Order: sequence, then structure tokens, then C-alpha cells
Amino acid sequence: MKSDTISDGLEPASTQVAFMLAPMLNLYRRNIDFMVQSFGISAGQSPLLSLLNENDGQNQKDLAHQLYVKPSSLTSMLNRMEAGGLVYRRRGEEDRRYYQVFLTQKGKRVAQKIRAVVRFVDERNLAGFRSEEKLLFLRFMKHMADNMDKQKNELMLLKADSTGVR
Repeated sequence: MKSDTISDGLEPASTQVAFMLAPMLNLYRRNIDFMVQSFGISAGQSPLLSLLNENDGQNQKDLAHQLYVKPSSLTSMLNRMEAGGLVYRRRGEEDRRYYQVFLTQKGKRVAQKIRAVVRFVDERNLAGFRSEEKLLFLRFMKHMADNMDKQKNELMLLKADSTGVR
């Protein structure tokens, strides 16, 4: 066996991440979506409701950053959720330029159901992992998400170089 392969014969992680991560995320999202579709929400709304359930009253800018989405995309999602009676917005008390987002009672009920669904799915996805492995996995994912977010500027420069536009 080559020294640069993982013990079970897989290629080095640097060449496998993209090919393993995308299908895994698709499967995960499919399972969550299947479970929450009866709550009358879209797939992208689950993480937002969960964030607000943990810390209600966050401003839109912070929520967009935590979800790794453009502020305009978040605004569209919030418009739909507000129309559906899940959230409401009000101007920030300290900084009137920003809106704070809050769960309605309906939003709180749906967020609690989502929490139970995610716990159910996660327990099955992580079956066979020891507690330390679960924590390490979560730490790795957070680190990777931070790295990916930081890459935006580098990738934009690479793209500009490849197209000859700067």
C-alpha cells in the first residue's frame, strides 16, 4: 500500500473531500427534508429556525453570516417565513439600521419539532461513533466551514486570473 493512502485504501483526504462531502450532504438534507416537509417549511428554513430557537432576536446580518448565505437570500427567505407566520422582524433597539429577527409562537413550535427531527436523524447518522469521535467530527466540520468561508477571496482572484479579468 502506498504511504499516502488512508489505512482502508482510500486516496488522501485532500483528493476525496469533495467527492465524499457532496453526496453525504445531499443524503443528509434529503432525510431532514423528508421529515420536516409536513411542517410546511422549505429545506433552507430549518437551519434558520434552529438558530433563532437557540438565540432569538439576532440581526439579519449575523444570521446571514452564520448560515453562509448572501444577505439578499436571507431577506427573501425571511419574507416567506414572515408571510407564513413563523418569524417577525423589528428594528434593532441599539442600531436602527438593522432588523432583529424573532420567532413567533408558531415558529417556536416548528423549531422544537425540527430539533427533535435533527436529533433523531443525527443519532442514526452517528451510530457506532464514540462520544469523543462525535465531538472531534463536529470540530473538524466547523474548522472546515470556516476555511471554506475564508477561501472566497482567494477563489475570486483565481477565477479572475483564469478569465484574464482583474
